Amino acid sequence: MPLSLNKLNKMYTDADGSLNSHFAEIRSNILLDTGFHHPRYDRYGNNRSPMWRDKGNRSSVIRITKNHIQYITKYIRNSIQNRAPGGQILPRNRRELKDNKSAQLNSSVWEWHKEVSEFDQFLSDCIHSFVVSGELYAKVFWDPNQGPVIGTVIKEEFDEETGEVSIVEVPLREGRLVNEVIPAYNMLTDPDANCLREVKWHMIRKHLAREELEDRYKGDERKLEIIRKSGGQDYKWFNGVTGIYNDMKDSVQIRETYIKPNNDYPNGYFYISTDAGILEDGELPDGYPIFTSVFDESPSNPRGYSMIKQARPFQAEINRCAAAVITESIVLGHSTVIYQAGSKLSTSSIGNGLKGLQYSSAKPDVIPGRSGEQYIDYMLQQISEMYRICNVPEINQDKQKSASNNDAQAMLFRSMRDKLRFSLYAEKIEKFIIKIMGYSLDTLRMRLPDQVLIPVVGKDEGVNIPEFKNTTPQSYQISIKPRTDDFTSMMGKSLQLQQVMQYMGSQLSPDQMASLARELPFLDDTSAFNDLAIYKDQADSVILGLDRGEDPFFFSQSNHAYMIQRLTKRMNENDFPTLNPEIQIRYQERIDMHAQFEAQQNKEAQLATSGYIPTSGGLTKCDVYITKEDGKQERLVVPTDALEWLQDKLIQQGTNVERLQNLDPYGQAQVGQQVAQQMGPSQDPSNVIPMEGFL
Repeated sequence: MPLSLNKLNKMYTDADGSLNSHFAEIRSNILLDTGFHHPRYDRYGNNRSPMWRDKGNRSSVIRITKNHIQYITKYIRNSIQNRAPGGQILPRNRRELKDNKSAQLNSSVWEWHKEVSEFDQFLSDCIHSFVVSGELYAKVFWDPNQGPVIGTVIKEEFDEETGEVSIVEVPLREGRLVNEVIPAYNMLTDPDANCLREVKWHMIRKHLAREELEDRYKGDERKLEIIRKSGGQDYKWFNGVTGIYNDMKDSVQIRETYIKPNNDYPNGYFYISTDAGILEDGELPDGYPIFTSVFDESPSNPRGYSMIKQARPFQAEINRCAAAVITESIVLGHSTVIYQAGSKLSTSSIGNGLKGLQYSSAKPDVIPGRSGEQYIDYMLQQISEMYRICNVPEINQDKQKSASNNDAQAMLFRSMRDKLRFSLYAEKIEKFIIKIMGYSLDTLRMRLPDQVLIPVVGKDEGVNIPEFKNTTPQSYQISIKPRTDDFTSMMGKSLQLQQVMQYMGSQLSPDQMASLARELPFLDDTSAFNDLAIYKDQADSVILGLDRGEDPFFFSQSNHAYMIQRLTKRMNENDFPTLNPEIQIRYQERIDMHAQFEAQQNKEAQLATSGYIPTSGGLTKCDVYITKEDGKQERLVVPTDALEWLQDKLIQQGTNVERLQNLDPYGQAQVGQQVAQQMGPSQDPSNVIPMEGFL
């Protein structure tokens, strides 16, 4: 049953009241991270410089920020981002060609989506909110009004002045999947939930200009009336960039409420409302669009808190000590001269820039000025303890390690160790990314038209678009891979390439080695192996098309022996008998077609060996002895050109034979039958050079 406006307003009031102090802490964390957490006279003052604050009795105190929290949060963010920056899609079952092709197609679509949606920047913003605010909330939704124009649609437009309805053509856009990071202090959650899993709904509050909303709902008088009742108010709006509250005039507070799927709403439900009425509502079209993760949890609380919560007391002590050092250096910084009453002091120049002091009576005493050094040791202890509590190495220690050890292997292992330092939090981001990727791929499969998918996956994969459309989450899995070619990933790529060349290079054919290299996580997008693996990609597409009951294009210039091998292997897999009998017949017909072409090539190779044997050139004695008619033996003497001709023909004929010998007995029999049929019983094979062991 849909919720009423009174119920939505009560949900907002209860959640805002219970989370008010929590939101204040999040805003304070943001100010601490940026350094804007001391009161200021002006809104744009530099908070890092010493600042005097009037206490009302003409006395002042100094406030200064020695901001270490920003370094700590940046270090944690970098560690998490290096550990879990993005995902790759792998087949669920590597033996299943269908799963491999589904994973490959989904990977192509995902890489395209990452590029057009600036996913890397979105992920960076997510990790920033996760570390600084302690909570991460993201909204993923399909926006049909984004992307390039792909056509036009007819739409009715109402003219408020004349009251007439006109027919106009409006552009039809491709649509885009939008990723949006929601500030944690603007996300209201179910106050009755005891943990993150029990949260039943999320409510996002936003402030939009009244004119913008009226333009969005132009022509709908009921909604315009709601906007007029809700608009015209002034709000204080926190700006996390500047650390100040902005004045928003003539704006409307919008509340987006998302209810998780339950018995009443099997697909979930959403409301877009104000305090005066409901603008939009309905079932969620693509599933629940809110994704969340928290940095640290507390019992019986669905919200999270940041590492800044532990660092805050130490940062306050560091700032207090820094202020005390400055205060003492200002008040007692200059040296003091003590001399007896009645004594006379005078200075004079001795020369070369030297100054002398003349005095009469008792010798004066000089008390050196104070620089506040008695606070330094205590402040350094607080700094060290704060870094230990936050599990972050101090700045000087990190630089000393980098300078003292430049060995590549040591740097690699240290980089891997640093990535594991915050593995607990990186795993949370990994799970968050996997959920985002799964939701995004499901939505893109349903929303993207074929004319968009073809250039995304490539024209050569256009025939496999139905394979992408029919993909289920059971056919692939998502794992995490490094983000960029940093030192760790480049080192890993180099090691993997060396292993392939060292251990597998001499045992595999070029196309097999290319297929293996493309399966490696660091070499999967390397274009150097595309030419070597072209026949594999061709065979994959043909097999997938045959499995779907289609009749794929026949490539007459293909590697027919390899195609026979792949098709024969598919016919021997366990699930082949379960296919439609017509599909099984197509497989046999396809093998016969390739066998016919292979036999034709074999015949041409055999016929090419016949012809006139050249007898020119000098005579060459060979290490072969022949018996003459009189019974005597002597070494064979052959013209040099005849030996060269023989070598060329053996190379041509041998290459074809070796390719056939790689087939299994069934494939060899198929080609042999085609050869026999094509040569016929009257074909004279006397001119064919004999080769022992052929087929």
